[in-house]
Amino acid sequence: MTMPAAAARTSWSWRLVRRAAIVSTACLSAGAALGYAVSHERGPSSPSGPVPRARAGPAELAFVEPLRVGGTLEGYSIDGIEAVHDGTMGVVVGRAGETVRLEIAVADPGAPPPPGVAGRYAVYVDFHGSPPADGERLASALARIVGAHPSVPPPPGLAAFTPRAGP
Repeated sequence: MTMPAAAARTSWSWRLVRRAAIVSTACLSAGAALGYAVSHERGPSSPSGPVPRARAGPAELAFVEPLRVGGTLEGYSIDGIEAVHDGTMGVVVGRAGETVRLEIAVADPGAPPPPGVAGRYAVYVDFHGSPPADGERLASALARIVGAHPSVPPPPGLAAFTPRAGP
């Protein structure tokens, strides 16, 4: 059985094949781009690291008077005075690539012994590249500043220090 000559010929012309190839390529490209956009997350827009806390308000600033951002504490520049967060108030100081975070909390006999004490308040140190002796000296200096104003009420939310679980 042989096919008639008219049936062996196709109705597809080169122009129609080219148009079909262009349309299918465009559809595949659009699908691939959409699939990529949906399945891939954007990268972070800022460098990773600890999220900065909220800036100190009037209550926190009065509590550590006369300290101010841009001032100094024992030869370290004051890079930040932070609002109370999780029961502690932070003061961040730095010098030549060293950063020290000082945390003020309500003193608690069950908590680890603080390097700085001012009456009913304790000052703890979180080191980032600074020698421990500097941290202890900074904590003592901050404790003296907090203790110099016993009539100033503590900032709202200040509580006893609770050590954070490690990573």
